[in-house]
Amino acid sequence: MLASLRSLLAKEWSSLHEVSWSWLWDNVERLVQVNLATPRPYEAALTKLVASIDADTLYKLRAEIYSKFFLAAPAGEDYFKQSNTYLHVIADKVIAMTLDMYRDPIRSVDDISALGLRHVGYAIPTELFGPFVTACVEVVQMQAGATEMVVEAFRWSLGLVASMLVRTIIEGSTIVMKAINSNNRRAIRRAISCAPRGVRAGWMLKIQVGSQSISPLSWSIESGAVNAAGAMLEDLLTIRADRDRYYFGMDDLFARHADIFKRLTEEAPTLLPAFLDGLIWRSRNQEAGMRRVNYYIKHLLVNEDGTFSKTLEWLGKYNDPKIVCHPALVLLSDSIWTRLAARRFLYGKSWFFFTLILFTVSQSILENKKLPDGSNSEGERIEIFACRLVIYGGSMTQLIWVQGGKMFNALKQK
Repeated sequence: MLASLRSLLAKEWSSLHEVSWSWLWDNVERLVQVNLATPRPYEAALTKLVASIDADTLYKLRAEIYSKFFLAAPAGEDYFKQSNTYLHVIADKVIAMTLDMYRDPIRSVDDISALGLRHVGYAIPTELFGPFVTACVEVVQMQAGATEMVVEAFRWSLGLVASMLVRTIIEGSTIVMKAINSNNRRAIRRAISCAPRGVRAGWMLKIQVGSQSISPLSWSIESGAVNAAGAMLEDLLTIRADRDRYYFGMDDLFARHADIFKRLTEEAPTLLPAFLDGLIWRSRNQEAGMRRVNYYIKHLLVNEDGTFSKTLEWLGKYNDPKIVCHPALVLLSDSIWTRLAARRFLYGKSWFFFTLILFTVSQSILENKKLPDGSNSEGERIEIFACRLVIYGGSMTQLIWVQGGKMFNALKQK
């Protein structure tokens, strides 16, 4: 690394940089050597303490944590608004997290990064983590059997967790996420306007911290910030030009959220009209009294891997007669029917049509074709018998089999 930096920054590199770089890594090596042998005894001591705490003592320990925390940081009460039961669940997860940091550090880092990104959406101040860690350590110190090693093991692990959470929150607290918390369209537009056009969609669709990522658009929909989500959808589905290049965030949107249509029908139905309008481009120029219109419905028709999309299935479950008449969805359903479904439907119903014709011929035409004495000839009776044999044998038995299976499943499921 030193050689790479020296060659990369040949003009700026000096002896002072050399000394600084060596000093930094000498200290890192010293800290690593000091802490290299501590996790194993720390894990054993902390596991033994947690296993020795009974249910009543654990309940008092959790309650005491919040008492000390709220006393040290009264502002924390504004962010812990959940019920006491859920607060105790959070305390249990904190204790479990300190143990998991020793047992499975790689998975713990991923989990902590994901947790930190969720705290970005909650707009949790990083200043509250210090008092919370202090309150937890003080409570553990008062427990019976909490030796100096146990307290140090708990402090070291919890401090590491808090440091990672603070780092994740700081890196993930972009201006877009801060604007989402205000749920204001103007604030969202002002935040997004700072982004270059080439990365404008990325600011609204992905915030990466370590191996974990969060989508500001998804978070705004989940948290009920409909105004912010609407402003982001409108911006993503706006076509912008820069000399010979055009920027349209539709592909990025569906690449990140392939089920965006489903999520909007379930969590934010008021945004559906604006979302579908964004998939339509109308020219402002008229030619012969007509205006050109482009429909961008590829992602509503097929998924990224080429499989058939479930958009119409989600639309049917949504059960809204107004939204189904939107021009984009009308074109989608008509295209599927005329180019794919109609032929398959007719092919699948061809046997039914054939038996229907046979039924009509045998019951209405041959049956009424009688001799002067009112009876049918032997040939006609053979024809009627043959038609009914095909109908009952080939059609009715199939219906009995299919409907019988459905009745059996329905009775089985009560």
